[in-house]
Amino acid sequence: MHRASCIVRVIIWPWLGEFGKILMLFYRKHVAHSALHTARSTMHVSQSEGARMKSFRELDVWQKSMDLVDAVYEIVKAFPAEERYALGDQLRRAVVSIPSNIAEGFGRETHKDFAHFLSQARGSLYEVDTQLEIAARRKYVAFESLPRPLMNDIASMLFGLTRKLRMA
Repeated sequence: MHRASCIVRVIIWPWLGEFGKILMLFYRKHVAHSALHTARSTMHVSQSEGARMKSFRELDVWQKSMDLVDAVYEIVKAFPAEERYALGDQLRRAVVSIPSNIAEGFGRETHKDFAHFLSQARGSLYEVDTQLEIAARRKYVAFESLPRPLMNDIASMLFGLTRKLRMA
């Protein structure tokens, strides 16, 4: 529960009776509206304030995850032949699931469902990170060439958007 909501309940309800309950309902509605507005603004889309997104393609997090797909596919090309169909396939499947889950969640009807799919995307992102670490340790790719900054940006965006959707 929102901390301010707890404070308002403790302070207002006992002292203001029925009026305090009405005020609390108004406060909750305001917090929910504010959280939804914040969630929309943290979706990192380039659009005017208040305009409704028409496509998941407008989400910066989806666009960056597509850039990560391109980067990982290029990295896998440098793998030895015996690993292209083992670790390489696993990496490709995991990285493709990141933008796919974002898109699928966007198409769902509730914030809760969208947040669930963003969580799945974040899990796939960590799977990609781990598999790239394995590839670097096996010396299939240099540590310096790993797209860490891009993965960190995507992780932050997914976490922030998921959090805002769950608060709405």
